[in-house]
Amino acid sequence: MNRFFQLTLISLILLGLVGCQQGELPEDIEATTEAESEEATPEVVPTTPPPVASTVLADGQIVAVNPALVLSFEANGRLLELNVQAGDSVKAGDVIGTLDDGTLQDNVTNATLQLNQAEISLAQAQLSLDNLLTWEPDETAVALAEANLEAAEAGLENAQTSDSVAGNSATSARIAVEQAERALVDAQEAYTTAFDPGRDWEQYIDEPVCYDGQGGPVPCTGPFLSTRIENERKNAPLQVQAAEENLQIARAQYSLAIAGINNDTAVSANLPVVIAQQSLELATTGPKESEIDAARLQVDQAEISLEQSQFSLQQA
Repeated sequence: MNRFFQLTLISLILLGLVGCQQGELPEDIEATTEAESEEATPEVVPTTPPPVASTVLADGQIVAVNPALVLSFEANGRLLELNVQAGDSVKAGDVIGTLDDGTLQDNVTNATLQLNQAEISLAQAQLSLDNLLTWEPDETAVALAEANLEAAEAGLENAQTSDSVAGNSATSARIAVEQAERALVDAQEAYTTAFDPGRDWEQYIDEPVCYDGQGGPVPCTGPFLSTRIENERKNAPLQVQAAEENLQIARAQYSLAIAGINNDTAVSANLPVVIAQQSLELATTGPKESEIDAARLQVDQAEISLEQSQFSLQQA
């Protein structure tokens, strides 16, 4: 920088001298001056302007490159064990924490029990519907109804005879009472046998009953155990009711006979015949359409309960 200043100052002095002399300089002086002028020409070096600071105001959102992963249990419960601390590194498959699953296990157990009960209810409802759809007359119930009808007809015959023989009316009525009492005892025993808790297992056995001489190499040809117990439990209450009614009628007839009123004996004795005929018709007639519809409805309800129990178990 000092050299540039000196050269410039010398050039100005020389120019001043030339102006003062108003003449040409000697050649050696002029050549020297030009050489010095060329030598004193500074080199121009381009420069880069310094950066200019600027500020921009704008709205924005800071987003983490690796956002935090939120972890949680799928169910509520008491925390038993925590295996990591804040800042620890984990990988897939690591057990971070453990919950007390006692309550959850109880829920699963209860849901399983409800599911089992729903399956049993559905099986029972389906069995009842199948029995109605495949109904066949029960030989035992038919035989009992026929016997009751025979007894009622015998009572009617006795009553008719007693109308002609007034002295025998009381005896006939007493025989009818005795027959009705025996019939009631038989019906009550049949009821007790049919509803014996020890026979509940027969409802689930679809195997035929073996008659005398059957079993082993000889196949059994009787009705299924489940069908027999169902028919017995269906007919037993009706038989008891019919026997009680027969007994009441027989006693009433006996009272009339004792009182010496023999003209209406045959009319009164006809009522047991009507009742016995109705019982026989019930034993030989299949289920009504309304009964089948009701059984189907029970099956539908049992299926809905089963689906609800299955859903509850899945939730548990």
